[in-house]
Amino acid sequence: MYPTLRKSYKDVLPFNIGTTSFIYPDDYVPNVKMLGPYLDEIELLLFESQGTDALPSRAIISELCRLAGEFDLSYNVHLPTDISISDRDSAQQQRAAETMIRVMELVRPLEPSSLILHVPYGEKSYDQQIVENWRDRVYQNLVKIKSAAGK
Repeated sequence: MYPTLRKSYKDVLPFNIGTTSFIYPDDYVPNVKMLGPYLDEIELLLFESQGTDALPSRAIISELCRLAGEFDLSYNVHLPTDISISDRDSAQQQRAAETMIRVMELVRPLEPSSLILHVPYGEKSYDQQIVENWRDRVYQNLVKIKSAAGK
């Protein structure tokens, strides 16, 4: 399989020690099985949202829940980066917001400590009006996502 870590860092320091879900060249579950005994938290990298196998299945989420209990482990989730709620195209914004909501619902059973969302600034100018338009797009979509999350 893969080499194991030499020492567990679980509950050693006054803060959590974590890593990302793809340290080993494998899928989520094998990585959690290898890393879970040694760390407090694993960040699940869900960078891709498009395609049939881009996101973990509900069965994988269930197994990750089981492993969290077995290893006394928490997760945080990095939301997809292949789409953006700041896109200038309103249809793309809508698709991105709906995807973020769908991913949040998918990972809810994991009770993630946080959800990480990067919002790129893809504009070519920093003109005040362009920046304000970008900020408004981001804010409006964050409100949609927050509302759907029940927060």
